[in-house]
Amino acid sequence: MAATTLRGDTYHAIWYDQYGSKRSKSTKIKVSVFGPRKAEQLAEQKAYEYENADRSKGMIQSDFESVRKAIETLANSDKVKLAVILSSCLPDNYSTTISQADVSITYPELRKEWLSVVRHDKSNNWLSKEKTNNNLLISFLESINVSSVVEITTKHINQFISSQADLGKAPNTINDYLKHIKQCFDQAVAYDYIKENPVAKANKPQAKVLKEFVEIPVDVCKQLINRNEIKTNDYIYWSFLRYTGLAPIDVTSLNPDTIKKDKGGSYIDGKRTKTQVANRIPLHSKLVEIINEFGDLCFGIYNTKGQRDASSRRFKSRIKKITNGKIVTTVYSLRHTFSTALFNAGHSVDDIKLITGHTNGKMLTKTYIKDVDQERYHEAIEGIA
Repeated sequence: MAATTLRGDTYHAIWYDQYGSKRSKSTKIKVSVFGPRKAEQLAEQKAYEYENADRSKGMIQSDFESVRKAIETLANSDKVKLAVILSSCLPDNYSTTISQADVSITYPELRKEWLSVVRHDKSNNWLSKEKTNNNLLISFLESINVSSVVEITTKHINQFISSQADLGKAPNTINDYLKHIKQCFDQAVAYDYIKENPVAKANKPQAKVLKEFVEIPVDVCKQLINRNEIKTNDYIYWSFLRYTGLAPIDVTSLNPDTIKKDKGGSYIDGKRTKTQVANRIPLHSKLVEIINEFGDLCFGIYNTKGQRDASSRRFKSRIKKITNGKIVTTVYSLRHTFSTALFNAGHSVDDIKLITGHTNGKMLTKTYIKDVDQERYHEAIEGIA
């Protein structure tokens, strides 16, 4: 499979030709021109084009020896698939004993084939999660001596689910594992390696239904984000979430260069990590005070998922205690609270969309703006002459 390597500012493609010889060529894709992520994607696409073009040239030679040499460079799974295809070209009076078991591939081979199809449209974060989740299943299959895709049954998937539950994994976490695994098996069904996806009928764990995103009342917010009762980092982190409406990972991504100032005052100028949509957020006076007091401590705060998750757990525990269990939610509700507060203050969905970095207003009205001020709407209706 073609690969890329970064040499200086330019990506180079690396692949093996039809005879197994290693080849290398510049893709002319520069990081300084396209940016790190886009450059990597374009370079990978160019590398596959080089590889396919090279192999296509080799297959023009039709003598038996050239074909045999080309076949030797294929993976075992591809050799078996080619044998099945060629078997359909045999004379009518020639019989073959190739069976479904013969055309099977191992799960790691299936995953590699699946990724070659889908990876170009996926983010680095998605690829990282996929690798973690599928490697868990691969390790489990190795432990029970199951390798062939056709051997993997729903029973095995249920055993995998139980093994993760025994390790203390939460239902939501296990279901996240299964998402990538199911998608990989969908590829096996599409390519006729198996007839049914074994994940489809598995006994997936039932996650607790949690009204995760709610509007948090102002008085609760004040008690919740009390600098004398919580860690300094939590105080800074939660304050930025409350007064900017940013997603947790976007707060982590803030740096001194994202803080600008004009005649209107200080503001945050940047792009959302998830959508790359630009957002300009006026900086609340409370945050100006926090930045003046804590300086660089405000930037790059909780820059790992583990740290953010730990802070969210402390948030959930604290708000549950403050409200005597009436509100059980995560820090992400501060984003929802921010959007709802702006809406109730009379700002339009379009204005809020620009501030929060949403790609459209539909998500705002459906998910984020939770508890609008109904009294304001009654007054508006009564005002119609």
